[in-house]
Amino acid sequence: MLFLSLAVAWLVFVVAVPGTWAAADRALTLAECLALAWDKNPGLGAARERIRELTADYEAARARFFPRVTLISYYQRVDPNRLSPGGAGTTQKLFGREGLTSLTGKQLIFDGLKTYYATRAALLGVKAQEYDVARAADEVTYVVTEAF
Repeated sequence: MLFLSLAVAWLVFVVAVPGTWAAADRALTLAECLALAWDKNPGLGAARERIRELTADYEAARARFFPRVTLISYYQRVDPNRLSPGGAGTTQKLFGREGLTSLTGKQLIFDGLKTYYATRAALLGVKAQEYDVARAADEVTYVVTEAF
């Protein structure tokens, strides 16, 4: 039985696998190595993700320039036979429902250029990170080319 399982394993590896080995044994070109390294390098991926994060920070800083509108609404039923707010009994009929609808808006007029400089700083942070990504890509290119 052991001999039969060894024979089947040998047939699988000798007959079925060599076609896949031939494709795997092929040498990669420099361009393929570079593309693979740029795509799979974790440091480069983290630097690209940092660009997305800084871009979101820029959008958040820039959002302060735009007006903010808030809509609040609620409705509540209350027991009309409850005690009055002072706690004493009353002959006046208390209300059984209450509701509120409120719409408020805010617009930044002037904050001492704080928002302007915050957006400028966030934009410069994005540009600096883009340079850092380019530097990391150049470093990966150098290491891959040297190893090739």
